[in-house]
Amino acid sequence: MTARRYTLLLLTCYFAIAHMDRHIITITLEPIRREFGLSDLQLGLLSGFAFAMFFSLLILPFAIAATRVEHRKLIAGTIGVWSAMTILTGMAQSYIHLLLARIGIGIGEAGALPASHAAITDHYPPEKRATAMGIFVSGANIGLALALVLGGFVAQKFGWRWAMITTGLPGLFLALIIRFTMPVPVKDSIVTPSPPGNRSITLQTARIMWSDISLRFLLLGTIFSAITTFGIAAWLPSFLVRTHGLSLIQVGLYLAITIGVFGMIGAQLAGRLSDHFAKRKAGWIVWVPALAILIAKPFTIVGLLSQQPLTALIFLAVPAALGGTYLASTISVLHTRVPPKNKPVASALLLLSINFIGMGFGPLIVGALSDYWRAAGYEIISNNPLAIGLSAVQIFGIMGAVFYALAGRRLNVSDES
Repeated sequence: MTARRYTLLLLTCYFAIAHMDRHIITITLEPIRREFGLSDLQLGLLSGFAFAMFFSLLILPFAIAATRVEHRKLIAGTIGVWSAMTILTGMAQSYIHLLLARIGIGIGEAGALPASHAAITDHYPPEKRATAMGIFVSGANIGLALALVLGGFVAQKFGWRWAMITTGLPGLFLALIIRFTMPVPVKDSIVTPSPPGNRSITLQTARIMWSDISLRFLLLGTIFSAITTFGIAAWLPSFLVRTHGLSLIQVGLYLAITIGVFGMIGAQLAGRLSDHFAKRKAGWIVWVPALAILIAKPFTIVGLLSQQPLTALIFLAVPAALGGTYLASTISVLHTRVPPKNKPVASALLLLSINFIGMGFGPLIVGALSDYWRAAGYEIISNNPLAIGLSAVQIFGIMGAVFYALAGRRLNVSDES
């Protein structure tokens, strides 16, 4: 196995474990709600905003560190931090304890992602990056599947606390493997001179991104798409349990197949198709995910509003497969259009936007709409407040697809000029 393939394998494993630890909360929301007597708004804060706020606050400092510190050291160290915090989540004795542990996971995960993006682009040329990033981001589907299957099984058999502890352990071992075996490219083994200051490189990168109209549209498209993605990902397990009476094990197996297997195939296929069609016309690198987002919407609405469990499960499989197709192309275009020294910070700014707005507010909006619908007595119109909240956030995904289409158009203009 070549050095770059081994690096990609390790980083995909890291991304899988990161999402397993991040999303184990989604399959355990119902038993946590019952134990602590929480509202949907409190659950939305726990599953999204508590993690996202601190992830967003610290991702820029970690990205700046990635321009100065060997990537594998930074990745390995932060994996160890969030894995330990996942284990501590299983020991929480109150809602405040849960929030603090989720904050710790967010702090840990903030450190590894910019360095991982930079490590991949160090190993892969521009014409192969969307494919490589497609493989990397498919780790999210694998991790989510593991969280749902392993977490659902352990939570139902042994309780939600043991589910947290079980999923937190693998990261501690992976951290050691990455620290001592991940190849270091020549450019990463040379210590980069410190930039003039944290603020200067951050502002410089932000100006580069915002002044590039293609990247501006791409950033807006990603933010709006992320609100929908994180909103539905956080609440879909609870929706299936409440609305259709599925057990945690049944939900875990279903979502593992749809989001895990189908979603992994969708992410990798979208990356390959984007690279392939972009050779003919540059805009296709983002038009492919835009089409995937739009195709998924009608299936999502029918699946959420259906009263028949089988119909809901069949239709919801489509957005599960296509929901994560936009990220690989976004990162590929971003790293192609910014200077090498700015790549970690560019990734951090992108991820800050995705996580603070998308993960921070997506689950929160769904939970708030669900509580409002119930409190206002609108069950006369629909007795499924959670389905209404999940349906409402789909408008953000449509807006995201529009901005991706505009970004593709600008990429064509840039390519022709």
